[in-house]
This record gives sequence, C-alpha cells and structure tokens, in this order.
Amino acid sequence: MTGNEKFRQIFLGEGQISLTDKLIKNLVKKQGWPKKDLIKFKKMGCMYSRSRNSIIFPPEYSGA
Repeated sequence: MTGNEKFRQIFLGEGQISLTDKLIKNLVKKQGWPKKDLIKFKKMGCMYSRSRNSIIFPPEYSGA
C-alpha cells in the first residue's frame, strides 16, 4: 500500500466495511470488543475501518 492509499483510508474513510455478523464475531473473539456495542453500532449504520481498527459513525451521529 502506498502512502497516498494509506492516507486516503485513514483520513478520508476509504476502505470501510460493513459490520457483518462474521466481522462482529471476529472482533469479539480476537480483540475483545463488547458484542452488545457492536450490534448496536451495526443497527446505527456504523462501518468498520481496518486501517484505523475503529468504528466510523454515520454523519447523523457526529454531533455536528
């Protein structure tokens, strides 16, 4: 991955993936994330960023 691609993923949110049941199971098992929170985030329409290892909330939840 080039520096530009990494920048675009981290700061522009490219490469985000949906919180699927499989991904939720993986995050709970391998990283110890709370399952109930991930299920709530999925219902809210949040995405998962691999490059940041974080949850990205939709604009309507940004508080802006």
